[in-house]
Amino acid sequence: MNSIKRRYYSKDYRIGFFWKSASELANSYAGHGQEKLLQWCDECNLLIDELGREPLPAKHYGTELNVIQFLLQLRYDRRKENITHITSNLMLSDITPMYGDYISDRFIEMFNIIKWSGKSKRQQNF
Repeated sequence: MNSIKRRYYSKDYRIGFFWKSASELANSYAGHGQEKLLQWCDECNLLIDELGREPLPAKHYGTELNVIQFLLQLRYDRRKENITHITSNLMLSDITPMYGDYISDRFIEMFNIIKWSGKSKRQQNF
């Protein structure tokens, strides 16, 4: 199954980025293995949407992997060249149990954390 690649640009081409959900990334690993994930570590800006909603761990032919943890470890090493954006409903305190100390320790360095509060603006159709 081919996933749609969305790429967003501004007038400054250096801040264009790919937009992938955490679930899409985990499913990409499940279907195609680690090689498919490596494309999101090399010279691209990436927005990972809905962090924490992906299956943990993802499995590819029985090999389990915490996909987002793996990607963030690799992207951390390239943080000066590639920008990573994340959206999530997780609290910062939820990061350690899901992704480990290594990743949670680097969240402060890699990201500007913005907490939105108040009533949800999503349309309720009940």
